[in-house]
Amino acid sequence: MDDLGLNDWLKEAYGTTIDGLPLFKLIWSTNVTEMRKGTFRDYYGEVIIREVTEVRECLKYPLAQERWILEVIKLVPESIYGIELFTKWTYEGIYTFQDKDDNYLELSREMLEVAMYLFFLYGKMTWNERLENRMKDLALKEKEKKEKIRQLIGQNMRSPLYFVME
Repeated sequence: MDDLGLNDWLKEAYGTTIDGLPLFKLIWSTNVTEMRKGTFRDYYGEVIIREVTEVRECLKYPLAQERWILEVIKLVPESIYGIELFTKWTYEGIYTFQDKDDNYLELSREMLEVAMYLFFLYGKMTWNERLENRMKDLALKEKEKKEKIRQLIGQNMRSPLYFVME
């Protein structure tokens, strides 16, 4: 898939690690795999054959196939590096280009800039600030919903059932 030159833009705008890896990158999620250590159950139809703890290659984004994903690089802690993972750096998804109904969103520079803005905005906030923002958003949506109901009922604020009860 064509990234519209946005990976080059991310590298120029946000830089690289000492090793030359981009701090942010876009990937097409289809068939992207990673090695994961975990407990896996193997089945033959409905029958469990075995349960084993091991490192396996798994889909990195099993619930977001055929999507663009913005990733940020993270340094793997020394306590894990070499034991569970095989690389010093790992990329973690921070934004999936899909709408609230999980529908595909076209990749564009504008959408990428919005995703980067939100990443840096929420990265500066504490957990309590993010929670407070979320509560404000929910309160605003509830207020808008009530206002819409008031408009549907009418200016006199009477329910259609009011006339039935008289």
